[in-house]
Amino acid sequence: MFGPGTESTCSSMAIKLVNEYQAKDRQMSPSQTPYLLGFDARENRADRQAWDYERRLRYLFNDGLTKPLSADIAVWPSVFDQTTSDTHVYSTVPMPSFYIGLNDPLFNNLDELLFHLQQHSSRDADDYCVIALACFEPERCYNDDKWPYKVVTKPLQCDPSWMFLGFDIVADQSLLSGLMNCGYDDTERAHAAKQWHNELNDHHLFRTLDKAIEFRTWSDRRVIEHAPFSVVGIYVVGGRVKLDMYKY
Repeated sequence: MFGPGTESTCSSMAIKLVNEYQAKDRQMSPSQTPYLLGFDARENRADRQAWDYERRLRYLFNDGLTKPLSADIAVWPSVFDQTTSDTHVYSTVPMPSFYIGLNDPLFNNLDELLFHLQQHSSRDADDYCVIALACFEPERCYNDDKWPYKVVTKPLQCDPSWMFLGFDIVADQSLLSGLMNCGYDDTERAHAAKQWHNELNDHHLFRTLDKAIEFRTWSDRRVIEHAPFSVVGIYVVGGRVKLDMYKY
């Protein structure tokens, strides 16, 4: 699959993709060792039309955000062409023909992801960022018989240099976000805003694990058809998130 020197080239690429993301809230940090689920590359463009007033009212409960970021590709689109859905208008990189891992659509191997992007992406590296998703509730989401499955990622653990973005609440292999893609009625939105409005960062992600677990517990009751949900942390591995893109 790869020629001589490919691994070192990809490792160099990972280093070269310097994470320029500057955290606004230095208190936002994971509090226990996570289990890596895999890697992806996400779009890095501003698109106000994607989050118009009606969509924000239905799916978000914090209005003062910079840009919604999520494990869910319907919220934060992948650059990979996985579907013809309008939610993936940014998907311009073909999915690889090789096996990417049991937790598809996530790549097991970071070097393979970077190499594939290098070979097939026509974008400037500033137009996307490479992310890692990690499970913070292994007893709920790290198992043998359903997604997300036990996988051996490469690297095996989160690197201390990766920038932690925040906690999402995720269910099933579609990466469905209970935080930003399971619509709220007026009563639910008012309750969520009262309980957790101040616990979210500028990207509508939880800052702390304990509050994320509180919301996950509520989501299991509120959206029973997709339960169980799990707390998943999002890290920027390479590239940067453009914090000055737009304010809602």
